[in-house]
Amino acid sequence: MPRRNAVEEEKTLARLIGGRLRELRLLNGLSQSQLGAHAGVSFQQVQKFESGNNHVTPWKLVQFANALGVGVDELLGRGETPKGEPVSQRRRSVLDAVRGLTEIERESPETFAAICHLIRSQLGQKSRRVRPRSGASGGSKRP
Repeated sequence: MPRRNAVEEEKTLARLIGGRLRELRLLNGLSQSQLGAHAGVSFQQVQKFESGNNHVTPWKLVQFANALGVGVDELLGRGETPKGEPVSQRRRSVLDAVRGLTEIERESPETFAAICHLIRSQLGQKSRRVRPRSGASGGSKRP
């Protein structure tokens, strides 16, 4: 029979992995059903993994990492960028920026186009005119 400390450590690890799984799923904009489909499990299993009630097997850990576009180390809370910034924090910042740009595009297509122009100029790319999507509200459409 395993030592009590080993059992507690195993539960702690299951909760850690589950929490990381949930965080990365949300950062990737996936539902539990979508992640489950990518990894070959039901959404109920994803719920149990995320809560730490079920343990993720090594094979499922690899499948989840692949589905989320990360390494297994990141699911274990050990992934970092070369600059030492945690990958999840970096992804969260990028996701926040994308969400903000999506909102700006919807509310002010002209501002969105100006931001895209600024980004391209900072990257040294040839500036192209950005046209609002046909579903974007506000502003005039260009031919």
